Amino acid sequence: MGKRSAHISLAEYIAAEVKEAESPLNTWGAGEEFNRPPDRNERWLHYIHSGRAAEMEDIHSDLNLWATGLRLGIDPMTLLPEEREKELQETFRLWQEHQQNTEAKETPADSG
Repeated sequence: MGKRSAHISLAEYIAAEVKEAESPLNTWGAGEEFNRPPDRNERWLHYIHSGRAAEMEDIHSDLNLWATGLRLGIDPMTLLPEEREKELQETFRLWQEHQQNTEAKETPADSG
């Protein structure tokens, strides 16, 4: 998709990244990756290695911001940052789900 939209402040973007990197799900994933309770650096390494950091850039891209506006029927920049974050993530999740379903339909089933 692309880089972070200039419409989303760097402070808001960083806050969303910190929340994701410090989340229970990421902490669990880092623990699995490092086979022990992870420290903060290991949580960030896992966050980057898992591809979630790159996804967050796509979640905050101009394209996803535009798609979220279409989905909601309003300018997402009028939402409070926490609500906007939730809606941006939901639009991205729906897009990923759509892509997976489309790929599954295009891939012939294994007949063997």
